[in-house]
Amino acid sequence: MAALFILISMIIGYWVIAKHRKGSGELAKEVSSTPAPFKEEPIPDPASFPIPADFSPSRKKTAEEAVQLHTQALDAWFNAGDLENFQKLAIEALRRYQQADWISPATNHLHAEILKVRLASNDYQTVLRECRKWLERFPDSLAHLEILGKAEYLTGRYADAASHLEAYAAKRPQSLVTQRQLAEVYAAIGMKEKGLAAVDRSLAMIGFPGSGFWSHPEAETTLWKALKVTHRFYEYERLEKLASVLYERSKDKQEPDLLMALGVAKRFRGDLEGAEYFLRRFLKAEKPGSPNLEPVRLELSIALSKRGQFVEALQEITLLLEANPYSSKAYFQLGQCLVRLNQKAKAEAMHFLSRALAPSDREFRREEADRGAGRTAFALRARAKGFSLRGQFREGEEVLRDQKYRDDPSVQVFLTEYLFQHLRVQEGRRVLRELEAKLGAAHADVRGWSAETLRLEGEPGKAVSIWMDLCREPSRLPIWGLRLGRTLLEELGRPEEAARWFDAILQAGPDTTIRILRGRALFEAGDYERALNILETVPPQEDEWEEEAGAVWLARARVRLGKGRETAGRDLEALGERFKHLAAYHLARAELLEAGNQPADSFRQEASRIAALEKKFFDARARIASAGGSDAAPLLLDGARIRIDIGDRAGAIRLARLAAAAAPKSVTPWKILGDWLNRPEELFFQAEALRQAAALDPTSKPALKTEDLISKLLQKD
Repeated sequence: MAALFILISMIIGYWVIAKHRKGSGELAKEVSSTPAPFKEEPIPDPASFPIPADFSPSRKKTAEEAVQLHTQALDAWFNAGDLENFQKLAIEALRRYQQADWISPATNHLHAEILKVRLASNDYQTVLRECRKWLERFPDSLAHLEILGKAEYLTGRYADAASHLEAYAAKRPQSLVTQRQLAEVYAAIGMKEKGLAAVDRSLAMIGFPGSGFWSHPEAETTLWKALKVTHRFYEYERLEKLASVLYERSKDKQEPDLLMALGVAKRFRGDLEGAEYFLRRFLKAEKPGSPNLEPVRLELSIALSKRGQFVEALQEITLLLEANPYSSKAYFQLGQCLVRLNQKAKAEAMHFLSRALAPSDREFRREEADRGAGRTAFALRARAKGFSLRGQFREGEEVLRDQKYRDDPSVQVFLTEYLFQHLRVQEGRRVLRELEAKLGAAHADVRGWSAETLRLEGEPGKAVSIWMDLCREPSRLPIWGLRLGRTLLEELGRPEEAARWFDAILQAGPDTTIRILRGRALFEAGDYERALNILETVPPQEDEWEEEAGAVWLARARVRLGKGRETAGRDLEALGERFKHLAAYHLARAELLEAGNQPADSFRQEASRIAALEKKFFDARARIASAGGSDAAPLLLDGARIRIDIGDRAGAIRLARLAAAAAPKSVTPWKILGDWLNRPEELFFQAEALRQAAALDPTSKPALKTEDLISKLLQKD
């Protein structure tokens, strides 16, 4: 019971009355540190505890003191309502029970109430640890089972929370609070059937929708919880019923959550006029900066579009994208509005941008799934990647620098990975040194990321040697094999070795990126037949196919073998400008022309020019890696200009955004972005860049106003 003494020492001197504190999340509101007996499990009277006859006199005396303190604690609880005194007495009573070696299930409630205080004060790790230890000794303590489920929910361990709350609910099926908590847990995990079933059970317990349900003391709380879970699962008929009942009872009719629920439900159920009414009222009632403003503006724009009010819909989307220029759903809806306004070229561009942002949305969904499975580090990594894919590099870094996870080695590994991916090598080195202090220099993660610093600083051969050593262990091959193979292929010109490593990775399981890279390596090694065979098996609709320019390598393999040259020609034409920054693309065009006995010098010259610039960029990258903090910003901009010369506009914009993240007080990157982001689909990115530049330097080009954005969107193609 040593852990009990640790818990007691943490609690003494730090008393918290729950009603004077706000909990974390909705479930925290169900956790009260104000002592209250479980309705299903009466508090035992300590005076009735029989002290065993075989106790020694000193042990008996200590046990009697424990019972007396226990009784005083209950008196402070029930008669005086003195929470602080209750806690002090309860802690001392438990200490005496411990001294008498007389801790038993009868003391469950005292220990549980102490943990409730810790839970209300957000000390989740202590609660998790102490609950688990207590349940190991007393597995039938329902109070601890319930508290453990709550703590797991509040720390994002949703699957574990569901398991423990389900076990509690099985023993106490009439616990209304538990059914509400289960509904929220299932909502967090995304388990629709179970979530709605828990909602049904909680509503049945208050007698809803029968007459008189408002007489139940927990009716309002239960309806609100049901409303939020139902909204989460898009059950709009039920959502409208719940919202209508709560709205009818509402005094001022201005509760934003009700207005939103009614507006969204009516929109989905086809009442567009009613939807507009409630959604507009929500936008007036909700506070600035609320995360609900974005989805409501989107819903309002859809309702307006369906009513034929396309300009009004476009205005709402403009306000949405001004606040968040990274919303894929908003760009899709904007494209729909522009189609109806006969702006087809702009509409197509907006639809393309919507698809381009979709991978970031997938990462945010992955974050939810990982949190639900209790994989906190992976959830943070997915969230950071979601921001990174949008070009919000600083926001992504902040996710992984959250002080709550400062001592979690897994999060620190992912932070190192993130910094290196974004050429923040000196910052990554600092994190890596901290990791080395925790894990040791011989740890695979420390060695692997140390190799990445060597690669980025211009020594890929040394990096490859370390990765080869690590990859001799099969479990590490999927982690470091991709970096090893790509470096051999792209930086050291050793495609045969790269192909062997890619093949070894594929032995462990399918991987689209590795398959494309293996096909490319085989092609560069001169094995065109095998290259063609593997590349033809990759579905071209895969995201990785686009990222790795699979169509270029497939076209080259077909031309070399004289198989499907016409198809190869059509594929290359269809690629448009997306891959014109690749030397391989121009070589593919040259090889296709030469196969038809046509001159191809211009394409080969362009390929040589790009290859020379890539070497220049490789050297620039090493200089960026050697710099740190804001000193890297001008070097990143130099690299961005090289990418512009290569024709890699997307890569240039990425580097300019990295420069802005590296030097947040520098106006130069934002001014450059304001100039470069000049395509129709980049209008809101340009507006963001100009706004940032104007905030840093009032003499710079003025930011675009809302009316300017709307005017530009409505200009004829």
